[in-house]
Amino acid sequence: MPQKPIKFAHVVYRTRRFEEMISWYETVFGAKAQHENPVLAFLTYDDEHHRFAFVNLAVIDQRDAGD
Repeated sequence: MPQKPIKFAHVVYRTRRFEEMISWYETVFGAKAQHENPVLAFLTYDDEHHRFAFVNLAVIDQRDAGD
């Protein structure tokens, strides 16, 4: 059963395990994506716009590879 914190502002994670982390937060916190694309995802479990943000480093690193 999802656990939702009573007090929590927000956090941003930079990760190469983008899909795996989103899935985990959806399962554990019952979070839903407010916005998601291949680079960024914003999830929440209540009426806030987002509680968790994720940055996909695998995509960002590919973009920077040519520089």
